[in-house]
Amino acid sequence: MSSKNHMKSKICNCKCRCQNDNCNIGPELNPNTYLPEDALENLKILDSVYNRMKKSFVHFLSDVTALYMNLAEAQDPNKLVLVENLKRFNLLQQSLLNEIKTTNETKFTDLSNAIPTIISTSSIEYFSKKGGSTPKDYFDKLKNLNSRRLFVKFQDDTKIEFLTIPSFIFNLDGGNDALTVQISEYSNYLLSTNNFFRNADTKISFFINADTNDGYLYKDSNGVYYPDRKDAYNFEDNIKDSVQSVLEFYESIINLGDLNDIELENGETVAGTDIHLILNTLDLNLKRVELAKRMICLRTNQ
Repeated sequence: MSSKNHMKSKICNCKCRCQNDNCNIGPELNPNTYLPEDALENLKILDSVYNRMKKSFVHFLSDVTALYMNLAEAQDPNKLVLVENLKRFNLLQQSLLNEIKTTNETKFTDLSNAIPTIISTSSIEYFSKKGGSTPKDYFDKLKNLNSRRLFVKFQDDTKIEFLTIPSFIFNLDGGNDALTVQISEYSNYLLSTNNFFRNADTKISFFINADTNDGYLYKDSNGVYYPDRKDAYNFEDNIKDSVQSVLEFYESIINLGDLNDIELENGETVAGTDIHLILNTLDLNLKRVELAKRMICLRTNQ
């Protein structure tokens, strides 16, 4: 049967708008609702997406470590060495975001993207991690992106929510050397009636990297390279301070939340990045995927 005849004889109202006689997502199913075989296939896809996201973050950390070692071990580094090192770091940031964007656009069986994701470039004036700025500050005015609920419909017409996929908003503030992410996850709890009550999504913001001092790590508003905590002076005379400042920045990324990298005047400390928390979030969602697979298989084989 041709595609034209297929559409005439059987209008497919599923989200995939397929032109296949074997379409198994009937018009009676709502978006994000799948038959068991498609639900299991989508869980396999989601498992792969989460693992690829983890791999991207691990590679980012490995590459930043390599930049750190190259700069730390350089013999008498000059301005060119530092500038080239920082250019490579900027490429690493963009490469990470490109990988995440491509990975999360992996398609489910209905041709929808696996994980809701936005990448933005919002900037904050006078951002300062040492001054108390937080990653959440970047997302107060950005577009909201909620998590995605997935349902499975069994042969007896029972429909069950088998998984909720968190959304990710990444923001790169090039002027302040801050890369942040907001993860929006579902929130529900069990009522006294043994029914689940769904709250609004819980939104958590993380640093992937951020200037550890005043928000302008290595260049001024004109793009001229200067060390941290300095307004203007002869760059070549202070190259060691510049290198040390950039090494401190790399250390704050590699240390994964180590509280020993930034000292405040009141004696307290500010953590480095939150990449370990992001990786923990991905691991938790991988476990949820496995539990959802088990639930569908058990329910299907009853």
